[in-house]
Amino acid sequence: MKRTLAIVVALALGCGREGAKSETSHAGGTVERASQVHVTEQGIGALHTGMTVAEARQVVEKLEFNGQDSTGCVYPEIAGLPDGVRVMVDSGIVARIDVQKGDVPTTEGITIGDDSATVRAAYGSRVTVSPHKYTDGQYFTVVPDGDATHRIIFETNNAGVVLRYRAGLLPHVALVEGCS
Repeated sequence: MKRTLAIVVALALGCGREGAKSETSHAGGTVERASQVHVTEQGIGALHTGMTVAEARQVVEKLEFNGQDSTGCVYPEIAGLPDGVRVMVDSGIVARIDVQKGDVPTTEGITIGDDSATVRAAYGSRVTVSPHKYTDGQYFTVVPDGDATHRIIFETNNAGVVLRYRAGLLPHVALVEGCS
């Protein structure tokens, strides 16, 4: 059964990068332009890992499961997220944020297309490097200070260029295949 969860509160993706913020009136609130948001170890804007679907409803415009079972591991459609950003929900909990394309930065400014030296410079000693499971690339895993439950993982190709990244709760953020 297709379930659509219409949310009254607009997608409040706060915490933008420096610069002018552009807001658009939407669903009784305002939505910051997608280019103004950034990803942290805990989520994107006001959408944080560890939230229940009910809590996520308070910060997103629309969350649609398209007939999938929301109690399993799924990537629901969430209106208002930047292009290329997906959200994993597992057992009714927001588990991780996947950035697969586009220019959505982390808090430290890392985006897809940056090189591994830039990742190392931004995160310093919080980065560990391991071989990629399927390619000649690598994983650059960021362990936040004082936080044993969250990570950001950057995937690079053999030239050291960031191809995609994900952030969120362990063990979900460490799953290479996502919900598979």
